[in-house]
Amino acid sequence: MCGSRLPEKRAADEGLHCDGTIVTPDPAFPDDPKKATRRACLAIYWPQTASGVVVVLQPVIRENETIGVLEVQRMGRGGVVRPPDEGWCFPSGFTKFGNAVEEDGEREVVEESGAAIELVNLIVTDENGDHAVFYTNSIVLDAETATEGHLMVLVLAKPVHERDLAPFVANRETSARRIGTPDARLLFSIHRRWKKLYFSGHYAAQSARLPAPI
Repeated sequence: MCGSRLPEKRAADEGLHCDGTIVTPDPAFPDDPKKATRRACLAIYWPQTASGVVVVLQPVIRENETIGVLEVQRMGRGGVVRPPDEGWCFPSGFTKFGNAVEEDGEREVVEESGAAIELVNLIVTDENGDHAVFYTNSIVLDAETATEGHLMVLVLAKPVHERDLAPFVANRETSARRIGTPDARLLFSIHRRWKKLYFSGHYAAQSARLPAPI
């Protein structure tokens, strides 16, 4: 709310990639003893807000050919399972202040589809941990403001082999998972538009920059 102070939240509460060690007060804000940082990243951590939505487009391959993209079926109101042809969309969810969209994208794919992916990897190149290199398994393809006012960010993940997908288990958000073909209809208009652009080759140049699956 305008003019109001946001409540702080401990960085370790979210269990992100950093080590979660708390430094209080934050050296960058010595006059504010309530602020906390993650020592490994020196990133201030804020509570969850509806600032944006990350949408993950995860291609699935078989014998080096793309056979579709990962899609999940959202539960209806009150946790009701929808009919088989309704409620499908890409894994997606709200972003959190202090997180990269890739972090939130990884979380949403795991929570909603059961598929464990890494949108950004960290390699430590010496035994003392003094030198680290990030390399990407994903690319931010597109962004658009939805009618509700949320910024929707589309992240393209590195293709995953069909055989490497963990078994799906229904949960409180999603009731099914599928490998969606180009003509399989999606619930949200933005998802439908991005899917059409992807399969039409609109994002081909960006897709070519991703590393090949192992």
